[in-house]
Amino acid sequence: MKKLVVSDITDTIYLANTKPVKDHPDLIETIGEKQDYTDECLRAVYIWFLNHCREEKSGMYQIRYGDKPWLTMDLSKCEKATQPGGITHDN
Repeated sequence: MKKLVVSDITDTIYLANTKPVKDHPDLIETIGEKQDYTDECLRAVYIWFLNHCREEKSGMYQIRYGDKPWLTMDLSKCEKATQPGGITHDN
């Protein structure tokens, strides 16, 4: 079965054939060739976010996922991007 998986080592999103790990049915392993889908996944999630978010009074855009009130993601507009792709960090 093909699935999107994230490499813990490279932090890359791959589309790969997978199978359950023997004696660990909650884990999967990739089999054979993997295709890098990182950019496509992030682009799709970003578009999905913009289509589902609401603008808060603070000017932030916020979205919650499903019934998990503790899981939120915030975006804000900025005048000038400080890194390629419009990524900025507050830290």
